[in-house]
Amino acid sequence: MFELKSKKIISLEGGSQVLFARSGKAKHISLCVKPVKGVRVAVPYRVSFTKAEDVVYSKTGWIKKHLDKMDQLEQEAIE
Repeated sequence: MFELKSKKIISLEGGSQVLFARSGKAKHISLCVKPVKGVRVAVPYRVSFTKAEDVVYSKTGWIKKHLDKMDQLEQEAIE
């Protein structure tokens, strides 16, 4: 019997961290950017972390845009 790794964290260019988490509910790879929590990727059990990483690297522009937006919202909340 073997155990699937359920979580993985990588760092993108610029220091942003991305959390990959296995999800029994996920049918597709899903990207989510939230204030404070950052970037989370739901990975279905039938998809490898390598494939999910490829998707994240192909969406770095989208991720950066949304992280910048979250930073701006956090700064506005502080002021």
